[in-house]
Amino acid sequence: MNEYLLKQPLRYWWLTALLIAVNCVLFTWQVLSGVNVTDPGVPDLIGWGADFAPLTLTSENWRLLSSMFLHIGIMHLLLNMWALYLFGVYAEFYYGRLWYIVLFVVAGIAGNLASNYVSLHNALEFSQTAILQASSSMANNSLAPTVSAGASGAIMGISGALLVAALWPKKDLAPKYLLNKNALIMLTLLNLGLGFFVSGINSIAHLGGFAGGLMLALGYRLSLNFSAFSRYSLQLVLIAASVATLLYIDYWLIEHSKPLMHFWSIYLIQLNS
Repeated sequence: MNEYLLKQPLRYWWLTALLIAVNCVLFTWQVLSGVNVTDPGVPDLIGWGADFAPLTLTSENWRLLSSMFLHIGIMHLLLNMWALYLFGVYAEFYYGRLWYIVLFVVAGIAGNLASNYVSLHNALEFSQTAILQASSSMANNSLAPTVSAGASGAIMGISGALLVAALWPKKDLAPKYLLNKNALIMLTLLNLGLGFFVSGINSIAHLGGFAGGLMLALGYRLSLNFSAFSRYSLQLVLIAASVATLLYIDYWLIEHSKPLMHFWSIYLIQLNS
């Protein structure tokens, strides 16, 4: 990535350190409350705020955000925090702390919305081809909504933003601050592709987060070609447009999930039985 920045003292990347600390503290809290440290159960994950379409798209929309700080076991946490350190240190330097946190949150929510879209699509498909009876339980069906958690979508969004920084660097950037393009591209492709070959990885959330971070970073980079006033005005418009887009997608998903209210209520009963 960039060895020079990774060697800098904490004051240069304290926001990344804070994000890592928040994730670790929350995970420790979960474990102390009795959640399994390596393989937490579905009820525990849901209770702690994991993303779960039957709840997220009905009455608990806050899960789009809370799930970003919840992890499914110690290995999941360690891998994500290592990736957040590698990507976050440079993003905090290159984009500044305000844009860094905007990228993190927007990408994380974008990834969760993408995941919920797939869950909604699968549920609609299942509900149209099966009658919910004792023999047609969705709980063990491949179309069943999955519990999702972790900062992966947000981290992949930061990865997308770094790709923009690597391929289209700022004009006045000193050579020591340049990214290793080949290493970044290989690491990004590995993270994106891994989800399609390893079970338990939410590849849709990865892709959604990556796309969200990439598009937002492209807008940011384009704004640097303008004078100061125009640049900041464009950046404000870009942030507002990103928030509006996420809100609209969320609203669309909620509206299209309404016909599934009864279906999902039965599924939740089946899941808990």
